[in-house]
Amino acid sequence: VMLLRGGGFHIGLYAAKFCLKDLKAQRTDSILLQSIENAFKQGKLWKRFQEKNSLEELLQDAMRCFQREKMLLLAREDLAALAQYVDQAAEQGSSIARVILRGTANQVAANISSVATLLGISATHFKVAVVGSVINSFTVKWHLKEKLAIDEPFAEIVEPLLPPELGALDIALKDLY
Repeated sequence: VMLLRGGGFHIGLYAAKFCLKDLKAQRTDSILLQSIENAFKQGKLWKRFQEKNSLEELLQDAMRCFQREKMLLLAREDLAALAQYVDQAAEQGSSIARVILRGTANQVAANISSVATLLGISATHFKVAVVGSVINSFTVKWHLKEKLAIDEPFAEIVEPLLPPELGALDIALKDLY
């Protein structure tokens, strides 16, 4: 069984990039921006920043990740929190949200294929468990299965044997990072 991590941070990072572009262009037809803007205004997203920072300032802070390792205000998990809104927007018909999620699925599939090749199990029957909130996305799952059917047709996506919290504990206890 192969285990890979998801990409909520990268989904959030690209969502922030496209939302900032739409915000600056004052687009009112962006489903993705509307979803994130509504969550921010309702205090469901980045509540601790609401009194001090605008959504535009926070999205600009996220753009620092394209040049530097760290943002000034946001943490990686703050950007990962955007993934659920990207998924929501994709389900509501946002083409850009679908592109972001398809890219994530393609990257996960490429990682699976690369690891399978390194382990010498490519083109054989093997099981892969994908964990993280990203894999809960119908769009990501669908595209991942579609891509794996081409790249690793004998790979079988299965549920993890342990919940992610126990896997993280195991990694910490074994000092795997």
